[in-house]
Amino acid sequence: MPLGDSITWGYAVGQPSGSNGYRQQLLTELVSSGYKVDFIGTQPTGTRPDNDNEGHPGYRISQIQVAAVIALTLPTLAPCPNVVLVHAGTNDFGQANGAFGEPWDQAPARLGNLLDAVFAKCPRTLIIVAKIIQSSSPQIETLGQAYNNQLQGIINKRWVKGFKVFLIDQSVIGVTELGDGVHPLVSLQQLTWIHAYSSIEPPLATLIWVIFGLKESSLLVITGLSPVLLNYVRLTSYSIQI
Repeated sequence: MPLGDSITWGYAVGQPSGSNGYRQQLLTELVSSGYKVDFIGTQPTGTRPDNDNEGHPGYRISQIQVAAVIALTLPTLAPCPNVVLVHAGTNDFGQANGAFGEPWDQAPARLGNLLDAVFAKCPRTLIIVAKIIQSSSPQIETLGQAYNNQLQGIINKRWVKGFKVFLIDQSVIGVTELGDGVHPLVSLQQLTWIHAYSSIEPPLATLIWVIFGLKESSLLVITGLSPVLLNYVRLTSYSIQI
């Protein structure tokens, strides 16, 4: 389940109804690698088949949390997704500090609350959290960097509790690669990569998936899929519900 704001939804300059975002190439790469894939969500956007996602333009982290809980409660989206992809936080920093009772410095905690809410519904789901991309807005950029720097600590707190959650870095996406100062160019949204490595450190598994991204230099990595975890997230049949 792609979960987030307008970047997840697929907003692009000149396409107000939404583009296929990163999902088109992600599907192509996964299917060509032998996986059966089903994207899920309540927000179909773009022209490609299976265009479901849970991206909500303009939503803050707390609103994304509410949307996720509602979506994961729907019988039509059962069973739980194997993987949830999260890119959230940009809109929290585009508002005034404390607006809606949400101080900027509490954004990492709100992201933690979002993760907890998803795990409460789907404890066996693997969540991949992305550091938010850069912005041409000085306010969003400065606050976003501070936010990104705290995400690993948020992730670690859930990991030690036994939840499967990982952090990847999308902050390498620079302002010259944005169509409007906030959203990536369509050409960059379409670049998605899958890659395998023989080993990682710590030695959690031999398989690492790069399953969504905006360009090759910002490989987004899912790590830790040992045989036990493969069964844990129900991927042994090479079928993925995202």
